Amino acid sequence: MDFEEIETHKSMKGEPKPAGAKKKWWRTVIDITAIAVFLLTIAVSSNIIYLSLAYDLPFFVNGMSMYPTLNADGKRFVTSTNSYRPLTYDDHDNRGDIGTIPGDLVDFGYGHAGSTIEWRKKLVRNDIVITYFPKDASGWNPDGTPILKDKVYSKIKRIIGLPGETVHWQAMTSDGEDYNRIWGKTTITPVSGETFVYKPLYTLADYHVPEGKAYAFPNGDMTWTLGEDEFIVMGDNRGYSDDSRVFGVLKGSLITGKADLIAGTKRLNSERKPVDTYWHYFTPWNYWKVK
Repeated sequence: MDFEEIETHKSMKGEPKPAGAKKKWWRTVIDITAIAVFLLTIAVSSNIIYLSLAYDLPFFVNGMSMYPTLNADGKRFVTSTNSYRPLTYDDHDNRGDIGTIPGDLVDFGYGHAGSTIEWRKKLVRNDIVITYFPKDASGWNPDGTPILKDKVYSKIKRIIGLPGETVHWQAMTSDGEDYNRIWGKTTITPVSGETFVYKPLYTLADYHVPEGKAYAFPNGDMTWTLGEDEFIVMGDNRGYSDDSRVFGVLKGSLITGKADLIAGTKRLNSERKPVDTYWHYFTPWNYWKVK
């Protein structure tokens, strides 16, 4: 009788087979943890590779000139109470009670950099761009690029007027069909085509004005005629934004890129520079497109 016949014979007699060793519960926990760490490592690595390949312009948003589109969930650190409070529409310059310890939490994200006229020709109205202001340049290179002053920081604004257009902006004292008190009334005459009124993206109700405060409605009446590679830019928080209504026409060479997505928040240190918390690498699902 060979081995197989012996085993069959034993089973026919009802003799039980030896039971396998029971797996320890802690081994199961270790296995699950190892798998979770492995998957997290793959997710983080893929996210870093994706951000590196897809975008070449990291940026952060310091201030509330683009509120409520940007920094709507930002927080200001108050040293007197050792706590955070929500940023509000009038925290326009983000200069708060920071002291010598890390302070405000502000939006940061990624976009695409651009340095040529051909690239800027692809920009359209309502694009949000990263830019320097004319006052940030001490002069201009022969190729038209700016010579930036020391210790200047880029800003973020929305494109309202495009090259070749005539843009007329006027503050209003009441709301109407084609304007509101927050954004004023913007009339645009394209290179070819009929004059139209720019449609505001927000109304006063979108700004969550704290109780006891009043929104600082913008004022003024101005007209710009744009040449080649010139733009008009404004902040969405019109009452608290330095933009073309202050410095006029923006040369395209001052624009460094286009904002595409927000990936989370950065903490500002005592020198008002962003400190990376790296959490965005672990939450790749938390991105949202800039609109």
